[in-house]
Amino acid sequence: MDLRLFEINVAVRNVDEAVSSYVKLFADLGLGPGQQFEVKKEPIQAKFNRMPLELAGGSKAFLSMMESTAPNSPIDRFIKARGEGLFSLSFKVPDIDHVAKLLNQKGIRTFPQTPIDFLSERTIWIHPSEKVAHGVLLELHEQK
Repeated sequence: MDLRLFEINVAVRNVDEAVSSYVKLFADLGLGPGQQFEVKKEPIQAKFNRMPLELAGGSKAFLSMMESTAPNSPIDRFIKARGEGLFSLSFKVPDIDHVAKLLNQKGIRTFPQTPIDFLSERTIWIHPSEKVAHGVLLELHEQK
């Protein structure tokens, strides 16, 4: 399969508290505190903590806690509207241009319509309001 889960992103009010809670809950099963970093590129201005997960079959993904660092950012608006919770699912694909074209042919709106460079990866998003997304922001990144 060419679609690979990369990251599960959870919007939280406080990254440090959320990471501490998850590590306490799952430390006995091997979850550690992960790596913290900040993204300052609009629109995603946030503090992240990316905790590695091992998936069935030995593949790897990340569980990421995200705290907004800018008023009215997408994460800030999400928390104000819905509270803390699942913000997005991030997937890697081998050819983002091909995937964007397939989605467009199916009538699925992406933003932007063609992939852009975002945080050193070519990326498109499917808005949570698209029926196929079922309320979850879907991120598609080209696998390097």
